[in-house]
Amino acid sequence: MDMSHDPPPSGNSPSDPPRPCPHLDWTSPVAVASWFAALRAVLADAHAVTLDLLRPLRERELGHVKHRELYGEAEQALDELLAFATPPDER
Repeated sequence: MDMSHDPPPSGNSPSDPPRPCPHLDWTSPVAVASWFAALRAVLADAHAVTLDLLRPLRERELGHVKHRELYGEAEQALDELLAFATPPDER
């Protein structure tokens, strides 16, 4: 499998040696479409959490702890997607 199409794995521990981070191959329509699909999914997740948070308390499906957890996960995934799409010479 060509690593230039896969997003970088998350969760490197501080003791792990630094390794080159793969990046998005902008010349591959399949890779770009896949990246945009992942980006849309992460943004939809963050939006859904935000909409639930803005509802009146009685109408919310999630509690504040779950809001924080899910939004934090979406934020981390968004950071990873953007890092993956940034050309290596601009990091």
